[in-house]
Amino acid sequence: MGVHLGETDAMAPHSVTSEACCHEQDPLFDWRTLVDHREAVDARQTMEDVYQGLRKHDREYVAVLDGRKPVGICARGHVGFLMGSRYGFAVYSREPIRRHMLETPVVFDVDTPVEEALRRSLGREGHSFYHDAVLADTNGDYLGMISVRNLVQLQSRILLQQTEQTTRQQAALRQNHLQLQEALRELEKNHEESVRHERLRALGQMASGIAHDFNNTLTPILGYAELLLTRPDLMDNREKTLHYLRVILSAAEDAAKVVAQLRDFYRAREKDERFAPLDLNALIEQTIRLTQPRWKDQSQARGATIEVLARTQDLPPVLGLDSELRQLLTNLIFNAVDAIPRQGTIQVRTRAENGMAVLEVADDGVGMTDDTRRHCFEPFFTTKGDRGSGLGLSRAFGTVNRHGGSIGIVSAPGQGTTVIVKLPFALEEAKPTPCLHEMPSGRCLRVLAVDDAPDVLTLVADYLTSRGHVVDAVATPREALSRFRAHDYDVVVTDRSMPEMNGDQLASAIKLLRPETPVILLTGFGDFMSSAGERPPGIDAILSKPIGLRELADTAQRLASEVVEASERV
Repeated sequence: MGVHLGETDAMAPHSVTSEACCHEQDPLFDWRTLVDHREAVDARQTMEDVYQGLRKHDREYVAVLDGRKPVGICARGHVGFLMGSRYGFAVYSREPIRRHMLETPVVFDVDTPVEEALRRSLGREGHSFYHDAVLADTNGDYLGMISVRNLVQLQSRILLQQTEQTTRQQAALRQNHLQLQEALRELEKNHEESVRHERLRALGQMASGIAHDFNNTLTPILGYAELLLTRPDLMDNREKTLHYLRVILSAAEDAAKVVAQLRDFYRAREKDERFAPLDLNALIEQTIRLTQPRWKDQSQARGATIEVLARTQDLPPVLGLDSELRQLLTNLIFNAVDAIPRQGTIQVRTRAENGMAVLEVADDGVGMTDDTRRHCFEPFFTTKGDRGSGLGLSRAFGTVNRHGGSIGIVSAPGQGTTVIVKLPFALEEAKPTPCLHEMPSGRCLRVLAVDDAPDVLTLVADYLTSRGHVVDAVATPREALSRFRAHDYDVVVTDRSMPEMNGDQLASAIKLLRPETPVILLTGFGDFMSSAGERPPGIDAILSKPIGLRELADTAQRLASEVVEASERV
């Protein structure tokens, strides 16, 4: 048979080269590239032939094959020991190497991971640590021999490269993170700039809406006030005069809340927001009278004849804010007026349906296309050109949403439009809020009022004096402090923006002198401060200008009563 050290003809087709064994992999991760040698002997070769071949080629180990499959390892030292024994050459020289080879080595195919091959090699007991790993291809054909030592070195190199690769990846991730942070800062900057431009654009568009609403609410104020001044004889009719004054008061209250309502388009109802039971039918009658200068007088001036009819049914009270619902109804009536070019009728109807109050404002005007109807609730969407702000129906949507209701539109070109609003009834039986506030009784208070605007100061003093309170009105914070040191006051009412010392500083000084004295901040910034949750130290309540008589008086009474109750508990 002969000794076949080196690649035999039979083994030549299975010789391992870098290209053949790596399969286009990185050689570092292919442990087959570290094959120690590919020599092998046939299992039928004699001990003498194998021994001589090992000595000739100076090999310590050689694989033993049965055909093409590895079956063992022949160690030169072991064969030499046997051959050199007393009768060794005579006894062993002609025996096949199969009988005296080492036990079957660790055999793994070309797809075995390095880590798995190393684990299997190191897991064998009683075998050489260095030369007991034999390669085979997927069919079990011999490819070469690799030492465990080389497997260990290769695994170490793999782990090192993986560590280096991980380090590079971490550095790349850190760099990417820094780039993402920079991109995020740039995006936030661009977003803020975009929002700022959008707010400026929206502010310009809203300005026309603000003017529109103020003009609507100021119309009855100016109209009825001028009527009473030019026709003093009308004041002889007490009922008509009271009616004019009620309309003026309601319109003025609504005008005071226009700016505050601009931030409330889609604001959710706050838990402490005080909704009250309202007579919806009475509110409709009042709003029809309030809007009469627009739907009647101005329409007639442009040659149009429009009639507004109330078709109401008896309803339980609804729960809501009268100023917001009045503004809602006003906008719906004005939209209906704009939809009637020459002659027409607007019907305001109410009914009960499925536990809800249904309010309908129907006109027989030009109607809407499907596209207009789909977009009409979007802010700034308008079909009126320069005459419209596009805020009326978007505000209506926000108002109805805050009241827990729903709003929808039925319309078609040439067939008019009906806006349908559904509002929940008040759950508790309570008397609806009257249109004109009543004067509740309370104990007489001594009040210190401070404001650098003479008209406002006089009005506040007259307000409180009419309720039976004693009021000291001063124009400067320094004079207020002088009065406060000299007298005992139940409540202090102060403006915020004043020269030399503002209202915040005055409140702090008052609290240093008498911490228990309540301080009411009466300011034109009240709505914005409340919206931002701002309350300066020393301020017990914030009220926004213009202020109503009842709200100011009630707040003063409540704060003074809380002080008395606290002292009684002590």
